[in-house]
Amino acid sequence: MKYLIDTHILIWFLEGDKQLSTEISALIENSQNEVYISQASLWEMAIKIGIGKLRLSISLSELEQFLMGHQFQILPINFPHYEELQNLAFHHQDPFDRMIIAQAKVENLILITHDRRFQMYDVNLFCSIVGWVDRPQTPNSQNYNHQIIKTIAKPTQK
Repeated sequence: MKYLIDTHILIWFLEGDKQLSTEISALIENSQNEVYISQASLWEMAIKIGIGKLRLSISLSELEQFLMGHQFQILPINFPHYEELQNLAFHHQDPFDRMIIAQAKVENLILITHDRRFQMYDVNLFCSIVGWVDRPQTPNSQNYNHQIIKTIAKPTQK
């Protein structure tokens, strides 16, 4: 399967955050899956680190090594992505998220997110939020084109 992970999922995976379900973590670590990171996520992280809104346990240069070591593929932003972006409904105002959604649509990737607003778009989603659905549908299901593929994460212990 081919997945695009959003910025929060990348940060949670990188930091070993308990908000990331073990199911999503295993999916990302599965070498049979192709996992993409948008350049928009890296751009967003660099900006937030620069203005003090994000702190990571590693530097940006170490992040590059981390991504390579985990076999993530960097998804560049190309003109078909801009074309999709210009036609994307404004259900969501965050420019980074909007580009990630556009890329997932153009590249026909399953977008792994925790953001409920993504479900307003015609994009394949694998969601890591408790309570989105009563019965989760997994990527093993045959009907995932332009549908929401959901998973229910186990509640974290505080």
